[in-house]
Amino acid sequence: MNFTHLHVHSHYSLLDGMAKIKEIVDQCVATGMNSVAITDHGNMYGIKELLDYCNKVNAKRETPFKPIVGVEAYCARRGCHSMSAEEKITPEGRKRILDRGGWHLILLAKNKVGYHNLCRLVSESNQEDAFYFVPRIDRELLERYHEGLICCSACIGGELPQKILAGLQTGDFSEARNTLRWFKDLFGKDYYIELQRHPTNRPGSNRRTFELQSLINPVLIDLAHENDVKLICSNDCHYVRKEDADAQDVLLCINTNHFVDDKERLHYTKQEWLKSPEEMASLFCDLPEALSNTQEIVDKVELYDIDCKPLLPQFDIPGTFESVDAYLRHLTMQGAIQRYGQQMLDTCPAIQQRIDFELDTISKADISSYFLIFWDCVCAAREKNILFGPGRSSASGSIVNYCLQITDIDPLEYGLLFERFFNPQRIALPDIDLDVEEEGWQNIIDYLTSKYGKSNVARVVTFDKMTRRRALSKVGRVLHVHELDIKLIKDLLTPLDYSLPYSIEEEAV
Repeated sequence: MNFTHLHVHSHYSLLDGMAKIKEIVDQCVATGMNSVAITDHGNMYGIKELLDYCNKVNAKRETPFKPIVGVEAYCARRGCHSMSAEEKITPEGRKRILDRGGWHLILLAKNKVGYHNLCRLVSESNQEDAFYFVPRIDRELLERYHEGLICCSACIGGELPQKILAGLQTGDFSEARNTLRWFKDLFGKDYYIELQRHPTNRPGSNRRTFELQSLINPVLIDLAHENDVKLICSNDCHYVRKEDADAQDVLLCINTNHFVDDKERLHYTKQEWLKSPEEMASLFCDLPEALSNTQEIVDKVELYDIDCKPLLPQFDIPGTFESVDAYLRHLTMQGAIQRYGQQMLDTCPAIQQRIDFELDTISKADISSYFLIFWDCVCAAREKNILFGPGRSSASGSIVNYCLQITDIDPLEYGLLFERFFNPQRIALPDIDLDVEEEGWQNIIDYLTSKYGKSNVARVVTFDKMTRRRALSKVGRVLHVHELDIKLIKDLLTPLDYSLPYSIEEEAV
């Protein structure tokens, strides 16, 4: 049987999903599936990990396992972009901005163009006008960036199911029909209606969800047939194994700041595990086309590589220099005279040899602009009297950094290796940490944005990991375990971290 999960949340759906990327792929392979989509809430944090691990898996397989890049987006109920300053202060404008929620929508990239458009949508959803409690897109953005994307109507939280629920109250499904036709007009044959069934009798589970699904699904099926739109089925997976349901429930309590025994809190159905094709076939035995159509989507998706050489903004150099390499050499030699003095440069050939070696390596890697951008940033910081560190980590191993005054540590004096800082065999850019003072951090961001353009500046984030000790504290709290008992348990633990992403912190620019 051909079936693929196209609605899956990894642990990058922070404090909601708890399935690790590796575990998801391994379970899919073990149960005979040939593909899987990762559709985390409003983000694509796990995509690189997914693609890399699938490449590793495929190195040992004759039939490739196909990773599908996706996202469960939040689509604003009202448009949230392209408003003028005057529109934002109007009552309607405020409603558009303060639309806290958003319809759920599954978007899958079927090719490289779709991947880039998905990246654009996720980036735009985090902009000031769009983000409100959650990162949101809207129909205007979908119209602009829909090429190469497959769209599914999502779970009960999707626009189409919600319009059906509203129509069940009145018997009028015109709004639901209008919604369906809008998405079909935009995505054509790449629009699918999604069905879910979560029957449950498990203690502490949400039984209301299946009741609503039972009301919505017949209407979804009728509308699909009426409008010649294909059906698919999914399971809205949040964890890998059936027995993980209670652990995920605890995770939800941590996320929502509730105790496990709170009655008025968010509950899932405890059916959200990565079910096997056989389990899904049993649930949808009356709709075999909903199962097989998932494979149709898989067949539409192309395999592509997202790795590329570093993309850098164009650094404008004075007209007297023929290239960025020549300008970087000029600045480096000027800095070398300031650092060492002309006499030492003339009498110590090791300095010039090291400079030539590093500059030649940088030129061959075509990353001279990278060093010029950092040099420019440091110059701007000094002009603005912004404090930054003397350099740390491997960046101190570069004499070019030292001559450009990006770092203040002489690598020759301390025997530091340039190769530890930059190996030309790797794709990634070398890492330079400026350690800018907190008060001046935003000033540097504003400077970079104004000089290089908003589209060329991004904020890098890191994930704070939930260690075992932290997990014990949080789990103990939601289970009403006394903090003294938690401390006793902590004292018995060996230091070992559990790599569940817990939160996001902005790190650098």
